[in-house]
Amino acid sequence: MAVADFNHDQRPDLAVTQRGLNQLAIFQQTASGFPATATRTYAAGTSPSSVVAVSLDVNNPNAYLDDLFTVSGPDGHITAFTNSLTQPGALTASLAVNFASTYPSVSPRLQAGNLNGDGLIDLAMTNDREILAGVFAYAHRGNGVVEQIARQTTLDLPANIQLSDLDQDGDLDALVAMPLYNQIRIMQHSIMQAEFWLAPPINIPSLGTGASSAAAGDINLDFYPDLAVANSGSNTVVVFLRTAPLQYTTPLILPMSATPRHVLLADLNGDRAAELIVTTDTQLLVYRNTLLPGPPRFATPVIFPLGPNPDALRLADVNGDRVTDILIPLRRGSYRSDLL
Repeated sequence: MAVADFNHDQRPDLAVTQRGLNQLAIFQQTASGFPATATRTYAAGTSPSSVVAVSLDVNNPNAYLDDLFTVSGPDGHITAFTNSLTQPGALTASLAVNFASTYPSVSPRLQAGNLNGDGLIDLAMTNDREILAGVFAYAHRGNGVVEQIARQTTLDLPANIQLSDLDQDGDLDALVAMPLYNQIRIMQHSIMQAEFWLAPPINIPSLGTGASSAAAGDINLDFYPDLAVANSGSNTVVVFLRTAPLQYTTPLILPMSATPRHVLLADLNGDRAAELIVTTDTQLLVYRNTLLPGPPRFATPVIFPLGPNPDALRLADVNGDRVTDILIPLRRGSYRSDLL
């Protein structure tokens, strides 16, 4: 799921990949909220699994983030959807790159960010096909075309990726959940050294089984990113505090009553300290940061019931009240928007 103002009416809209329908669906928000059915749909290849909002305007990359990239693992390609300059909200699809037509992926995930310092938004992608398992970096070359500029094999089938400046050097690093090896992996990136994801990577045991999602955020207000990981095999979420550059300790292990799928660390109440946000198979749990020293650091979670199979976890202000909202697409064709 991605959030952007596609028709330029000052209301955020939703872009959702619908795997079973092989399409990208746009839900344009009105004064009455989001429609029950999609405003527009576009063919997006077989079983598209991820979408990110970007600006494809090379002359003004800081303009509206109203263009999109989607990825189809079975087809092995990334598609660019360019918004119309004269009719905002109407998208035109084009092939961005064919990455694995011989060895398709199953459920690749995209993240967007400036990876090579040219000011354009690039892509990082996980590939969970055994022969090509790893993380790929694609540079945006203009007109919705991307080119592979880096790849790091993982030997595991990466389940999730987040881009964040983990070593505080100003460049985006990759934080990857590794379910088979029960660990999270940090891949450092240095534009100054012209190196993407410096080898060797840093592997951190997830202290559970089946790491399905990992996130970074400042929990203790020391201005450095801490980490959290969801372990879907052992039904736990583990929080790690940073103690030195790329070193973490003092794990806090939180048992879950259902299988955790996704985790985020983000400030929801404006005090700059990251809350812990978790989706399980049946619930959304929001752990408020107490700002108190030492564990547990988080208050008893506020729990919201969910529909089946949450497929992602996104944050955005969708109703214009300048407060972060939580959006969760569900695998069976609906989405939930919890407004906090």
